Amino acid sequence: RLNDDLLALVARAGATLLFVTHSVHEAAYLASRALALSPRPGRVVAEVEISGASPRERGFEEGAAYVSACAAIRDALRADAERAA
Repeated sequence: RLNDDLLALVARAGATLLFVTHSVHEAAYLASRALALSPRPGRVVAEVEISGASPRERGFEEGAAYVSACAAIRDALRADAERAA
């Protein structure tokens, strides 16, 4: 519920929000655009556009946009980790 409240607040204020999280699922839910960062030194390894209305509609987490965004973010992080190894 906190994530939904945050999205509603941002929409009401007409503001832009920069939110940092370690959760792929939270990033895909909150963002219209997610940046995946590498470990130190932090650099952008991927940018993922996430479609869908904001605030999110009920059931967003079961939809294709959410599932696809989670997979894209996870794949980018995994690929960067493999490059670093």
